[in-house]
Amino acid sequence: MLFLTLMIIMETTGKKRPGRPIGSIEIEMKEVYTASLAAFAEKGFEATTMTQIADKLSISRSLLNYHFGSKENLWKKAMEYLAQQFITAFQDYKKFHKDLEGQQLLKVIIRQIVHFSANYPAFTKIIALEMQRDTARLDWVIDHLLKPMFALTADLFKAEREENRMKRISAHHQSSILLGMINNIYLSGLLYKKLYLSLIHISEPTRPRLI
Repeated sequence: MLFLTLMIIMETTGKKRPGRPIGSIEIEMKEVYTASLAAFAEKGFEATTMTQIADKLSISRSLLNYHFGSKENLWKKAMEYLAQQFITAFQDYKKFHKDLEGQQLLKVIIRQIVHFSANYPAFTKIIALEMQRDTARLDWVIDHLLKPMFALTADLFKAEREENRMKRISAHHQSSILLGMINNIYLSGLLYKKLYLSLIHISEPTRPRLI
């Protein structure tokens, strides 16, 4: 199990060694990355501060600065952790795919992507935030998260189109449909919750029919 040791070494004289912040704590690496991802997903990269993340972890900002150097580096390390969780999850699922093919396999893979999004809510939220601006972070998200995700289904979609079991559409539209289908329920969760809870208070004759 990986741990991030945020450690202060104090001299017997009470003086700290140069360059090291004051305090001592050992935190599981997963905690640091999970708290960081949650913060970036909630407020976006620009609005999130190292202090806010440190507060989530109940540590000092100086400890985060010492071990990660900058918010940019912490974002990258946290996203690398997220990408690795994605890769690991689908490597683990491969053993369940060996007897499936075609649309059945496609359905299973899409379902697994949906489950991953549910287990890691920051996944869809950070993608949605970063896709709004052309930045180096967006390029990272595309290369390390979106391309691997689309690669899981690319050959299957191609085979289904060649067998005329699926409508021929551009890769751009295919990716847009796949990403939108997976992400919408999580990105719009609060909206749907408020919308359909409000329908409870509408009288039966005027209440819209739910699908």
